[in-house]
Amino acid sequence: MDGYRTLLIWSIILCLTQDYGSCANILDGPQNVTVLTGSNATFLCTVASGWRSISWYLKNVFIVTITPSETTVSPGYTIVTQNSTNSITGAFTTEITIVNVNKSNSGTVQCSSFSASFQEAYLSVQVKGSVQITGGNVIVTPNSTVSLTCRAEQWYPAPSITWQINNTLADTIYYSTSYTTDANDFVTALSSFRINPETDLSLTCLATVQTLPQPQSSTVNITVREQSPGGKGKERAAIRVMRGKPQRSLTTMYGPSIETVWDIVTSRTLPSQNQKGKVMATMMATPLTLDLPQQAPVYRFLEIDG
Repeated sequence: MDGYRTLLIWSIILCLTQDYGSCANILDGPQNVTVLTGSNATFLCTVASGWRSISWYLKNVFIVTITPSETTVSPGYTIVTQNSTNSITGAFTTEITIVNVNKSNSGTVQCSSFSASFQEAYLSVQVKGSVQITGGNVIVTPNSTVSLTCRAEQWYPAPSITWQINNTLADTIYYSTSYTTDANDFVTALSSFRINPETDLSLTCLATVQTLPQPQSSTVNITVREQSPGGKGKERAAIRVMRGKPQRSLTTMYGPSIETVWDIVTSRTLPSQNQKGKVMATMMATPLTLDLPQQAPVYRFLEIDG
């Protein structure tokens, strides 16, 4: 039998056999409290006059005992107590504040005045996790489909996920959200968002729980650019590279003003067709930046100085 029930039984026996004053009725018990991890949780319990001892328990474990002469706090807890007595009725109110609560503190909170009954409430501790839209900013051509994923990790309980388009709440038809729970009851949310933008816009993913004053958020920008001349995914451009320099990568201008680094995957020299020692070559390159509309290899033409 656990210590709490043993103590309660002995208290009832003492109440019934020695002094009914120790069995003062609880007039107003503690109320449920929901707080964010790292916050303080406060509970009140009021008993009728004539009380001799009041005890508090968290998850059936003793944490505080109050008598007219002293207050005892169990080791391992940081608890602030404050007591008051009604000058007219003699009712006694004890207030305890559990400091810096964490998720493991969630559970029942009980107030007992050594009577056959006790009053209990529930402490619920919520956890703020992280939120991030993967992939970062995006550059697309008009009416391209953009798919983004928002990942909210280490929340408790499951966070509410919403999206905003240009700081305006987005309709739920644009996104869907799934949840998974790990062995420690922490929740991860994955929200997938799809849109076909015609103009530049910002997308914001927001995650929140009841006790969070402001949602956690992550924002990316979608930039819409007309496709450069040259075709769909196989654009042509004259790129000058000095002979003898390492040709692991090169920098070009994508569209009117977007500087892009390309990784040269393969290259093949064509028969010389230029004068003054210049050689035409072809290569296949892959964009290293993540914000380009084409992620597949792209063929480009290379001009090497002779």
